[in-house]
Amino acid sequence: MAGMKGRSGRLPKQVDQEMIEALKVYKDDVFRVLHENILKGEYWAIRIWFERMYGKPTEQTNLTVNTEQPPFNIKDIIKFN
Repeated sequence: MAGMKGRSGRLPKQVDQEMIEALKVYKDDVFRVLHENILKGEYWAIRIWFERMYGKPTEQTNLTVNTEQPPFNIKDIIKFN
């Protein structure tokens, strides 16, 4: 189980919407600070702007799996009919 019953997972849509509404009062301040930091050349602000305008780039993960041959043959241990 991934946590206490009834307390894990995503917040209900209503709670999520209430948070969004409460944070809207800061919208103009956030845009102003982001704009000022973009003009200063702040990397984090430019990255946020690009990610919101053009989408976050797809992350790729290279996975290498090394398998080793066991020092015995499984057929010698388990007899198949």
